[in-house]
Amino acid sequence: MITDLLIKPELRFSTDGIQQLTLFQSPFLFLTEALVENENGKTKILTKAEIPREECTGHYSEVPLVHICRVMAQTGSLLVAYLNTGFIGEVVSVEKIKVGIRKPLTPPITLLTSACVTASHGEFRQLTIQCWHGEMYGEPLAEIGKINFVLRPKKEVVKKLRGSF
Repeated sequence: MITDLLIKPELRFSTDGIQQLTLFQSPFLFLTEALVENENGKTKILTKAEIPREECTGHYSEVPLVHICRVMAQTGSLLVAYLNTGFIGEVVSVEKIKVGIRKPLTPPITLLTSACVTASHGEFRQLTIQCWHGEMYGEPLAEIGKINFVLRPKKEVVKKLRGSF
């Protein structure tokens, strides 16, 4: 359980809670649970994701970078939605990306991902995100040092999405 990883989790989300806060839905949602913790005045979120074996088939079945990126994006989106009810973060720029998969990952793959807001100015926010395989020890599989985004009203985004189909 990921509840063992945080000293004092303030809030726990299941898949249903994650779906209510974000626009991600099954089968595209890989997050299975999330914990929120406030540490030294900074809110951090830790998520657990399961990438099933059938999602790992393809060219690089044991290095599912696209899915790792999706899990990191979903974790960041969940943190933004939790901290800013009714808003969704629209990514403006991404900097300082580091990927360090040193050995193949055997599917199904369990990922633990941590996200924290590092800066906030008006409607602009900045996140850092790190992702580990199964356990939060050693070097992360992937990390993003800076994700800059702007807050958009969730209703406005949903309206635009519905109008595009």
